[in-house]
Amino acid sequence: MPSPITGSDLEQRFASAFTAADTSRLAGLTQAQRIHGARSATLERERGRIVTKYGATSPQALEAARRLAVEQALVSQLIADAMRAAVAPFDVAGDAAVIHGFVMQADFTGLAEAQVSAVGDKGVSVGRGDTNTRGYFKISFGIGGQGRGRGPAGGPGGVQPGNTVRLEVSQNSKVLVRDDQDLALEGGRAVYREIVLSAPGSGRSVVSAAGAPPPSD
Repeated sequence: MPSPITGSDLEQRFASAFTAADTSRLAGLTQAQRIHGARSATLERERGRIVTKYGATSPQALEAARRLAVEQALVSQLIADAMRAAVAPFDVAGDAAVIHGFVMQADFTGLAEAQVSAVGDKGVSVGRGDTNTRGYFKISFGIGGQGRGRGPAGGPGGVQPGNTVRLEVSQNSKVLVRDDQDLALEGGRAVYREIVLSAPGSGRSVVSAAGAPPPSD
């Protein structure tokens, strides 16, 4: 007689299925990125030819520029979607909290080797994480204990449930952006955040979503 299927068995099977789906989606996004990247390069060459022939302000050149901008925007979106799909799901313990996400440049490519600090209401860093080559960062906190992110801990009593922090991004000791969104820290919960730098020395948050794992379109 077959052994009964337990809840743990079902959980493992669903986890494997979701992982396979993410892997398949990532492969599709990567292929689409290559295709549209090549198309973007072709449109850029075509725009140069039209500008040379008709002039930069001609209707033909303006239309070529519009088509190129649309294609480049699509490529940027595909790059960002592929980076999100590459993030593996994770669990958060009940006595911990996590803030994770991406720091991206204006073209949605990840900003590597940046420092992301979680700053408390007194202006003190209570945790820190460094971005990897894709611009991904992850800061873990002990709720009621010490911050697990790199950098200064939360002081006496550590991070308490309901405490809020704001993210600050720096690189080479220079602050690039101070996010204006309050992020609440709760046990067993992950908060996902993306920060897109709009220009050197400034930035703006374009996506804010709570939950773990990161959102999947």
